[in-house]
Amino acid sequence: MGDLPAPVLSLDAVVELVEARPGASFPEMQQYFGKPSQGEYSMSMRDDLIIWVGVSEPFAELLDQGINEGRLHLHGLGQTEAMLIHLADGGFLRMPMAKRVPPGGYKKPHWVPVVWYVGSGCAVKNCLGVDAVARSKKT
Repeated sequence: MGDLPAPVLSLDAVVELVEARPGASFPEMQQYFGKPSQGEYSMSMRDDLIIWVGVSEPFAELLDQGINEGRLHLHGLGQTEAMLIHLADGGFLRMPMAKRVPPGGYKKPHWVPVVWYVGSGCAVKNCLGVDAVARSKKT
């Protein structure tokens, strides 16, 4: 049995993956989509709150589009949950994890670990708002 071709990176494909694997993490999605999802961009809530780094511009744009169209949303994770999920899925960021954001923000970037779900949002505490994500070029 030969290797299957990598799935085509599209919003429909991302939504299908997240429907099949609710709570998908960035490492899980990037393993699934491979090289087309990897690149020099980061996704963040603001300069000091980083959601993920090492994404391609097309992948970041698809995720932004999914959020803006109400097809995808994010859930924030606690420290233990984030480490378990990201270690199992094959990756985590090597920066301090955000816990309680100080009123003036952090002086250095902190990781806000998240997982993805389908739909426009939910009523649970850890659901992040649509306007929470901004894409920026990794330096």
